[in-house]
Amino acid sequence: MGGSGLYEPKGYIVEYGMPGDTSLNIVASTSIYLPQVVNTTSETLCESGFATISAEPSEGTILWYDVPTGGIPKGSGNTFRTSFITENTTYYATISINGCATYQRTPVTVIVNPRPQITSVTNDLICSGSALLSAEASQGDVYWYETETSTTPIFIGNNYQTPDLNATTSYFVGVNHLGCISADRTEVIAEIDDTLFEFSLLQSQFTLCEDIGAVDLVIANAQGNYTYIWKFEGALLPENTPIISVSIPGDYTVSAVSEAGCISEEQSLTVVNSEKATLTIQDVIIVDNSANNSIQLANPNLGIGTYAYAIDDEFGLYSDEAFFQNLSPGLHTLFVKDKKGCGTASLLFSILSSPSFFTPNEDGQNDVWKISGFNSDFYTSYSIF
Repeated sequence: MGGSGLYEPKGYIVEYGMPGDTSLNIVASTSIYLPQVVNTTSETLCESGFATISAEPSEGTILWYDVPTGGIPKGSGNTFRTSFITENTTYYATISINGCATYQRTPVTVIVNPRPQITSVTNDLICSGSALLSAEASQGDVYWYETETSTTPIFIGNNYQTPDLNATTSYFVGVNHLGCISADRTEVIAEIDDTLFEFSLLQSQFTLCEDIGAVDLVIANAQGNYTYIWKFEGALLPENTPIISVSIPGDYTVSAVSEAGCISEEQSLTVVNSEKATLTIQDVIIVDNSANNSIQLANPNLGIGTYAYAIDDEFGLYSDEAFFQNLSPGLHTLFVKDKKGCGTASLLFSILSSPSFFTPNEDGQNDVWKISGFNSDFYTSYSIF
């Protein structure tokens, strides 16, 4: 029993003796096997090239094809050197015995990896010490070298923390992906810049006016590539700009920070409270209708500020004394200016004067008695005796 083809296994029955003889118990077996490719070895290429692949037969000779069926052999023998290839390519090994090469073909694939490359790098600018450099690759591991031609990497990985540096230093990176090395190395720079910024304050003392509620602290010669460290009574503030707004009086400090991280010496400034004066007619004593008309401040508590005083000219000379005499009859203005810049208060008042006698005899001299300096805004009712 079995198949009927030429190369298919079959079973046979064998009989011995003559008819009538005692039956014999005979057991026989036959093993039929096919030749096989028992082992293959491929190769991985970087970008392109020639590959050497191999196959080991159980018997016979290896034939190499570039198609799974049909075609003509491209080579024979346990090893085979491919043509120049630039992409993944599969070859097929089969066995030939006595010219018979119809056995099953075994695929052997040559892997062609694209050459990796550095896609981006990040330099670092520092004042001193250690720099943190980074590089990204299309694939594979980033190798760091001290020079463009050195053969031994100093570090493998995307982020490299340099040792402490005293001068600007260049490093070079390449990529290794499964033995495929990038064509060129890329420079990554750790730049040292220990320049300190000598800045100045707009003023050393700033005034916080009560009616405004906040004051701007200002760096006079700020530069765009610097940030600033502000502190209040030693505590770090969140702002880092050259101008900050504060609402609490006290002692402040500020230092400048360069792009490289260099920090200048701290400069100190003070914020003090003050306010515009509150001034009414009840706060002054006016002497009028006299040989020496005057006005004098009766209430020194006009506010928390320190004040100076002027009469009739807001932009004229101010005095620390709030006493003005020899005033002419008529309207006058008392100005009270806060010395710390919180503003100027004003009070409009009237100086009255009247003659001590009159002679209504129509001789043209002292015929009329009248009050000078009178203003209905200040005097709504009056009596004359």
